[in-house]
Amino acid sequence: MHIEPSRVFIGVGKWHPDAPALKLIRQHIDTFSQNWLDSQSSEKFQKHFELGGESLKRAPKGYPQDHAMIDELKRKDFIAIAEIAPELALEDDFSDIVMGYFELGAPYVKELCRAVRVPFD
Repeated sequence: MHIEPSRVFIGVGKWHPDAPALKLIRQHIDTFSQNWLDSQSSEKFQKHFELGGESLKRAPKGYPQDHAMIDELKRKDFIAIAEIAPELALEDDFSDIVMGYFELGAPYVKELCRAVRVPFD
């Protein structure tokens, strides 16, 4: 969660994973492509979150440029950002608002956890 006077956002995912984690994530995307896509396909997720971060210009080593999931495989960051109106941070129920965003992002984070082989509860 990021809060400053002019910008508030909720971020979910993995920013700058180390080389071993990045390799596992890419292998997971390659092997479980549909699960990966499903984790970010809900209408609410797409309405509120935008995938962000850096990407490679070319295919990562070991993957062809015409791979069906090439845009996902090129990612160096696996983050989704939901911008929130700054005035909401002053609301009494702000923690509930934040939790709602975390719940929307949970399938994406769960899939990332599967990729790097850590439990998700």
